[in-house]
Amino acid sequence: YHDDDLPGETETVQLEIKNIPTTTVKLQEYRIDKGHSNSYEVWKAMGSPQQPNKEQIAKLEKAGQLEQTDNRNEKLNNGILKINTQLPRQGIVFYKLLW
Repeated sequence: YHDDDLPGETETVQLEIKNIPTTTVKLQEYRIDKGHSNSYEVWKAMGSPQQPNKEQIAKLEKAGQLEQTDNRNEKLNNGILKINTQLPRQGIVFYKLLW
């Protein structure tokens, strides 16, 4: 995470989760970044309206919802899940595991 709102490089993030008591999980991914779950960026793209109309409000509300960006099954190796992903500056990813 960076406090300064400046453009930056996308980073490779490696996540390892251990001691999962199964052999396969459903992995759901949700993101918040410039292109996902970000009503502020949508508002700026609209021209930053101070009094958004009904259609704009609906679009902003939709853009502010947590967006699922992936949903897949993953096989584990000895109870370990390894995830490699690209994360843009000022971005966050949330993983939900189901088994």
